[in-house]
Amino acid sequence: MVSDQPASYDPRVALRVIGDALRSHPDLNMVISPWDDMTRGAEQAITAAGKTPGKDVRIYSTGATKLGVERPF
Repeated sequence: MVSDQPASYDPRVALRVIGDALRSHPDLNMVISPWDDMTRGAEQAITAAGKTPGKDVRIYSTGATKLGVERPF
């Protein structure tokens, strides 16, 4: 485990937390998100780091909302 940080179900916080984790650990290759809305923030952070979500960094979201289930990660 590289980082275990709360994001309070807020995509803006997830963006910051995942961005910080990627800056500290550029070889990070997986993110687990407990809520699909936070996953949007994680996806933005991964893209901002110059990586491809789902390819360079896998995302596992356990929210299972309709939008989350349709995402290819």
